[in-house]
Amino acid sequence: MTTFQPGTRIALNDHNGTVRWVGQVQGTKGSWLGVEWDDPARGKHDGVKDGVRYFHCSVPGAGSFIRETPAIVRGRSFLAAFVEKYIDDPSQHQGAIEKVTLGSSNGVIEVEAVNLNKIRSKLLNFASLREVSLDSERVSSAGEPNELRDKFPRLRGLDLTRSLIGDWQTVIAIAGQLPALQSLSLNYNRFQPLTEPLHTTAFTNLSELRLNGSLVSWDQASHIPKQASTFALLSPALPALREVQLGYNRLSELSTEHRIEARKLETLNVDGNQLHSWANLMEALRSVPMVSRLVATMNVIANIPPPPPQSQDAARRSVHYLSLSENKLASWSDVDALAKWLPELKSLSLTQNPIMELDEHKQHATQFLITRIPTLETLNGSAIPPHARQDAELYYMTVVSKQQYATREDRLRDHPRWTELCQKYGEPGQSKEAETSTKLSERLVSVRILVLSEAPSQVGIPVPTREISLRVLKTMNFRTFRAKVMKSLKITPSKTVRLWYFVEGEQGTGSLEMEGDRDLEWWDIEEGSKIGVLIE
Repeated sequence: MTTFQPGTRIALNDHNGTVRWVGQVQGTKGSWLGVEWDDPARGKHDGVKDGVRYFHCSVPGAGSFIRETPAIVRGRSFLAAFVEKYIDDPSQHQGAIEKVTLGSSNGVIEVEAVNLNKIRSKLLNFASLREVSLDSERVSSAGEPNELRDKFPRLRGLDLTRSLIGDWQTVIAIAGQLPALQSLSLNYNRFQPLTEPLHTTAFTNLSELRLNGSLVSWDQASHIPKQASTFALLSPALPALREVQLGYNRLSELSTEHRIEARKLETLNVDGNQLHSWANLMEALRSVPMVSRLVATMNVIANIPPPPPQSQDAARRSVHYLSLSENKLASWSDVDALAKWLPELKSLSLTQNPIMELDEHKQHATQFLITRIPTLETLNGSAIPPHARQDAELYYMTVVSKQQYATREDRLRDHPRWTELCQKYGEPGQSKEAETSTKLSERLVSVRILVLSEAPSQVGIPVPTREISLRVLKTMNFRTFRAKVMKSLKITPSKTVRLWYFVEGEQGTGSLEMEGDRDLEWWDIEEGSKIGVLIE
């Protein structure tokens, strides 16, 4: 008779899974296990065979039937996994010369390990440990009652990614014996669903929780109705939580049926999901008013509507950092709306969105983004000093002043900051137009870009294979400058590009390799400067 029950976590041939069904399949003899695999590619169906449904899968196509065999692994206790990974049996190595493989060598390089037994003996003093990783070590239980309680009193960080833990009670049994625990990673696990809010003191000091790839939703799991836990039901047990990661959980929305109790939450990471509604994302933040850092990269958000005009609390003033890279934003109206939703936004990442890549935008995307969001201090990882903001705003005004509009209201509709900018710099076409244009032109220089076939030597310039001229702002930082050079030369992002600044000296022309993130003024770039480019 089988000893497996639905909900049991197993491993077979390096694949983890959850038993969803046990019984006989029509047209066959003997008992089968219906398994949902963590990796859907391992599956063959979603619990239906020959028109008969035997079980449901959280992810379509992740299921298959297997026979019960001795090769199926059910996991082991926390302490057993720790001892095997970190300590092993020192008596096995007495008098032997041990070798270890360097991880960075892909198994090629082995070196003799000196005094490895002494290192093991130090690890026997569990009390000194601060961080432990049991990623992929097939932990499935807390072991004997209280066997961890006095062994890891200082443990602050624990990684149980890709384990065989199948329910939250097991997590509680482990964490409840680790009084100093502050950071817990449970990525790529599968837990039995919670049916009511979780109340426990096991996570009292927990400040970081990572649940990436674990099919844990924000609140109501409408996309996987019977198989998922929800952060809303977990949150009552997380009074000190400041960061949660819910990436790669196949979320299409953040439902808001239940109240989120994690009132101290500051960082929310939902990258790699299928979120499509910006308004839904903002609504979810209402219950976590302290969130200052929002990461929503690699989703499918295609537009940002303006906040509801009647809403008094639509703006999320606490959000200072936002990453929306690799979404589908393509309109400047989205950026204008973003500035209204997040009126105190300081840092924004928007790379690999159509608004940054389309031909009609990419020439001035950076300047337009800086100008349209006046609170920004960092854009796509680069700081925005005051002089760079001024240059961007002057450039923006120059471009916009050349666009034809029937009325001033039409211009304000497309450029909400136009009046404010005119008050700051003077309106183009009036008395300050020449002054504005002069300020901008003074900072523009033409540089010579020389494409090289080899790296330059200490003296002299290699014969270039191609030369172009670029007009750039002196306040442009090196990262932006390099991106502009690559675009102008049509160099794909996958290529490695090195740049040199050629300097004339008493003994000839020398070269300095450009790197870091300083602006061009720091490099003393001026009209006619020569920049060498090597594509590797």
